[in-house]
Amino acid sequence: MSTYNVVLPSPDTDSIFKIDDTEYYFDAVLYNANEEFVRLRVQNITELILEDNFLSPFHKGTLTFKNNLDAIERVSNVPYSQSPGQFNTFSYINKDVILPFSFRGDCRDFLLIDIVPKLTDDPNYQYGEDVNTLWRLKFLFSIYDTEDIIGSDPNEKFKKLYFHDYNHQILNERNIDFATSNFVTTKDVINLDNSARGIKTGLAIKNILNTTFPKKEGFELKFGDWDEGATSIFYSSPADSKAIDDLDYILQHHVSDPGNNFDFSILRKERYINSYTLRSLKTYFDNAYIKRVTANVDGGGPLHLEKFHIGTADRDDSKQITQASRTPIGPKNVAFLPAYSIISNYRFSPPAGVDVQNLLITKMVHTYNPESKSFVSDYRENQFTRNIEIFNKNYVQSQKGSYGINPFSAITKNEFRLANYNYDNVYTPYYESAEQRLAFGRNEFLKNALFLNNTLNFESPGLTLRQAGRFISVDRESGQPDSKFDDKLLGTYFVVNIKHIFRNSSYKNSVTCVKPYLFADPKNNSVVL
Repeated sequence: MSTYNVVLPSPDTDSIFKIDDTEYYFDAVLYNANEEFVRLRVQNITELILEDNFLSPFHKGTLTFKNNLDAIERVSNVPYSQSPGQFNTFSYINKDVILPFSFRGDCRDFLLIDIVPKLTDDPNYQYGEDVNTLWRLKFLFSIYDTEDIIGSDPNEKFKKLYFHDYNHQILNERNIDFATSNFVTTKDVINLDNSARGIKTGLAIKNILNTTFPKKEGFELKFGDWDEGATSIFYSSPADSKAIDDLDYILQHHVSDPGNNFDFSILRKERYINSYTLRSLKTYFDNAYIKRVTANVDGGGPLHLEKFHIGTADRDDSKQITQASRTPIGPKNVAFLPAYSIISNYRFSPPAGVDVQNLLITKMVHTYNPESKSFVSDYRENQFTRNIEIFNKNYVQSQKGSYGINPFSAITKNEFRLANYNYDNVYTPYYESAEQRLAFGRNEFLKNALFLNNTLNFESPGLTLRQAGRFISVDRESGQPDSKFDDKLLGTYFVVNIKHIFRNSSYKNSVTCVKPYLFADPKNNSVVL
C-alpha cells in the first residue's frame, strides 16, 4: 500500500513572494497518485489561508488560483518550453513532457506548501532544523474538496481547493480494529479480567497512531513531549469506528499525571518536524513566563515567542507616567519586531455572562458501580471552589502579577456558584476510576474556563514565526495611567488560533488568544446572589 510519499521536486527558488522589504521562498505543488505534478506560480495564486487551531492536532486551509478556461486540466502534451504561463507543469517520470493535472476526487490529490523567509541564497533552503522549526511553513495536505468560482467575464475562472493534513485524512478513513489488550505485556491475556487488559491512556493514544500509520506502509511517525496519563483504560474499537473515533474516545478519557493536578491534555502535530506531542495545559503555562532571569529582570518562557505593542501614539518622554510592567521586561524569548509587532486595531472580549453562569459551575459526576451495586457521586473534586483552586494552580499563579504578587484569576465568583445553588449533573455510564472521571467534570470546567476567558483578536503584518500553542505578550507603546482595564487587557496571552493569510501581494496574520488571569486584584464583590 503506497503512502505516495515520493521524493518531491526541489524547492522553486525562482518563486519569490515579496512583502514590503521581506522576501519569502514560496512553493505550492499539486500532485496525485497518478504521478501528475503541477507547480502553481505565486503570481496566479489569489489567496492562500493556512489555519492553525490549537484544539485540532492538524493544520488546514484553502487555496484559490486563476484557472481560466479550466487550464490546469486542459494542458496538452507539448514540449516543456510551451507550458502555460500560469503553471509550471511537469511529469515526475519524464520532466521533458507535460501532462495535464486531473483531480481524482478521492482525497489522493495532494498539495505541498513550503514557505520560508529568504534568509540566505541557499537553493535548498538548508537553514538547519532550529531555524526551520521556528520559521518554516511546510505541509503535506490532502485536498478533500474543490470549488469553481466564476470571474467577472466569461473567460475568467478560479479554482478553490479545500485541504487538511494528510494524516487527518487517513484517520478519517481507516478502520483499525484497535484493542488495548493487544498491547498488554502479560502473555495470558485471555484469562485476565477487563481491568487488567487496559493500558495507560497516553500509551493507548500513541498505539492508535502507530497502528493507523504502520512503518511497513512507509509511514514514519515521530513523537515529542508525551504525557502517558494518570489512568489506564480498557478499550476495543466498535465495528463502525474509524481511527479518528478511537482517538477521540481515548482523548476524552485522558487525564494528566498527578504532578499536573490531573489536568487535561491536547494532542498536536508540530509543524515542519511533524512530531506528535501530547502535553497537559499546565505544562504549556509552566513554560510561558520566567519570573527571574537575573536579579531584577524577568523574561518569556521557552514557549513564549513575541511581544506586541498596542497603538502608535506619539511619545512625550517629559510626560511619561511610570506604571508597573504587565509583560516580561527582559529580552529572553520576547522578540519585538517594530515592523510586525504592532496592534493597530483589536477586539477584546471578556467572558460572556451567559457562559459563566451556564458552564463555569460545579459539575457533579455520577456513575454506577456494578460490583457493589451502588451509585457513586463525585462531589468534592468537581465543586466550583475546587475547580477554581486547580485553575489558579495550573494557569494563573505561574504568570506575572503586580509587584511580585501572584496574579488573580479572571473568573468572577458569586453566591449561587460558591454555595452550589447553580450546578450541573453529569452521568458517565462506565465505572472508570475516580481520577479518570475528572475528565467529565472538573476538566470540562477547566477547558471552558480557559478557552472562554478574556479573548483578544487582531490582525498584524504576517510572520511565519507565529503558531498556536505558544505565548505572546501585549503591552502599550507609550506610558498611560494604571487602569483596571489594562489589568485585563495587557499581559501574556495563550495563542489558540493563527491564520496565515496570503492574499494577492499581502501577507497578514489573524491572531486569537486568551488570557486567564488579571494583573492585579479586581476587588469584585462575590457576596452577591
